[in-house]
Amino acid sequence: MLPQTTRFQGLLEAMPDAVVGVDTTGIIRFLNRRTDSLFGYDRGQLIGQRIDALVSDSSQAIHSAQSAQSTKTTQTIQATRGASYLADLAVRSKAAGVELVGRRRDGSQFPLEMSLTSFQTREGPLVTATVRDVTERRRAEQVLQRMATAIEFSGEAMITSTQDSRITSWNPAATRLFGYTSEEMLGTSSSVLSHPDRAAEIREVMTRLHAGKPVENLFTERLRKDGTVFPALLTVSPIHDADGAVVGAVSITRDVTEQVQTEMELAEAVRQYRLLAENASDLVVLTSPDRVITWVSPSVTRKLGWTPEELIGTRLVDLIHPDDAAATAALRDAVYSGEEITQPEGGSVLRVRTKSGRYRWMSGEVTPVSDESGAPLGVVSGLRDVEALVQARESALADRVALRATLDSLLDPHVRYDTVRDETGQIVDFRYADANPAACAYLGLDHDHLVGRRMLELFPGVVDAGLLARYRRVIETGEPLVLDDMASPLDLGSQQERRLDIRSTRVGDGLSQTWRDVTERYVAARALAESEEQYRLLAQNASDVVMRLCPGLSFQWLSDSVDDVLGWRGPALVGHPIDEYIHPKDLPGFRQVVAEAGPGRTARVELRFRRGDGTYQRVVCRIRVITDEAGNPVSVAGSLVDVQDPKTGQLTSLARVSPSVEISGTSS
Repeated sequence: MLPQTTRFQGLLEAMPDAVVGVDTTGIIRFLNRRTDSLFGYDRGQLIGQRIDALVSDSSQAIHSAQSAQSTKTTQTIQATRGASYLADLAVRSKAAGVELVGRRRDGSQFPLEMSLTSFQTREGPLVTATVRDVTERRRAEQVLQRMATAIEFSGEAMITSTQDSRITSWNPAATRLFGYTSEEMLGTSSSVLSHPDRAAEIREVMTRLHAGKPVENLFTERLRKDGTVFPALLTVSPIHDADGAVVGAVSITRDVTEQVQTEMELAEAVRQYRLLAENASDLVVLTSPDRVITWVSPSVTRKLGWTPEELIGTRLVDLIHPDDAAATAALRDAVYSGEEITQPEGGSVLRVRTKSGRYRWMSGEVTPVSDESGAPLGVVSGLRDVEALVQARESALADRVALRATLDSLLDPHVRYDTVRDETGQIVDFRYADANPAACAYLGLDHDHLVGRRMLELFPGVVDAGLLARYRRVIETGEPLVLDDMASPLDLGSQQERRLDIRSTRVGDGLSQTWRDVTERYVAARALAESEEQYRLLAQNASDVVMRLCPGLSFQWLSDSVDDVLGWRGPALVGHPIDEYIHPKDLPGFRQVVAEAGPGRTARVELRFRRGDGTYQRVVCRIRVITDEAGNPVSVAGSLVDVQDPKTGQLTSLARVSPSVEISGTSS
């Protein structure tokens, strides 16, 4: 081997980077051991192979891609002596902004940097490529980039400075916290951020930093650009160079104004709570872990008659009624043992003994107390006087029992509905929540099979009857629903149409409803209306005068025949007392007959009645008093018969046959 060749090979092997020599056809002509090691080949395996074997497919694609840069790239390559595949690859990758990727023998890939040198040989131009694995550098760059991003977008003020406190970086959070921009602060001493009264504190921090020791969560005060002072937690860590020497510091400043304010408010709250506990109307008791009373609020005297001194050193459980002490034993054991507990809503209601020996109802809640390490300090018990509440509950319970008994004894059906709403809150149905025995019997279902069922499931006809919409309005407006003679929408298998009187009232978010089956009344009323209509037609066409008087004997109604018989228009007499038209000499006899007339009896008297022309005409007056079910007079029915009329006998027979029918349509 020639001396030049030996020296060249020695220099090649001494280089720390991989070096590859390639001819114009892309064939590897020489390389150093670092190249074999970097790409994972044995010595000599790569000589004579194409350089393609060392480059990933993606990087090869850069070489073959057509782009707008191709002309410029070609010119660049030609300007390099020894234009080659590697030169083209390096230039194109830089133009495309794509990182070159190497490929090892095992197929694994890694980022690389390539520098090229071309030179002329007797065999032709060659290109020497110096290849460096930049994997670790890329990782370090990524870490630094992430750190820079974290600092830039951190919510906490992060500042770096030199050893002599000159600021070298200032993130946006620092601007927000202190009010200075980065342009104002870079190169400025960080001492402008320190309160003058804290100079000694800052000197101590610097001493620790120069010794390479960090300062963590130092409570201090910092100064803003506008001169305001705020409490802060300061953490400072030293920055070391490659040799370990301290060259600067990075600090994080956290504004703890809200935390300090919270602590002050907490301290004030504790003070106020102490005052409240000492002056509260409720009773507060503190017991030790061995369940002995160590403190009790002064209100104990007012509530139970004891003085605090009399109870300190005793056991609270000894004041509780034995039955209630036994019922709350498990809860008491759990709270003293530090277990998680679920207290009854409103607290445990129990009886506490007063100094006089009687017991008073109180509601109690317990809270375990521990120190900062979690060690139990005891239990705080809050006791509230609920004597009046318990009495009210007992009274309400008695009222509910009485109401339940009343509803159960009703002859009319009564039910209570709960609303059923869809996801939008609209009422779409009602569910039976309760029913009395009369309702269960009427609907043909026992209580257990009725309660919980939906109305439309059992009786879909309420929709077509319009009742569902009316029930909704009761819930929405609160106005009660009153329906009489309603055709029943309940399909109960009856052949006859049923009629109901319905009363519905809103109760909470539900309905309370009572109904009565009035089918028989409806049928009777229709029959009576038909008979009265027939009688009215008969009265209107009778030749005699048919009349109805109020209990005070004023005209309420007269048949049209009054015009033919007495020369009056019927409406002209309505509202006037009959006494005005009877001859004064006949009036005493008429009044006597009326006084003697009673229910079920028809009275008759002959008298002179003033006609419309002012003359008097002799008539026979027949009257009958109509009463209600209680026997109270409600009207007087009667007739006036012209005694000169030959038909008198016939009408008298008619009145005698139908004396009990009232012209108004109401039966006697």
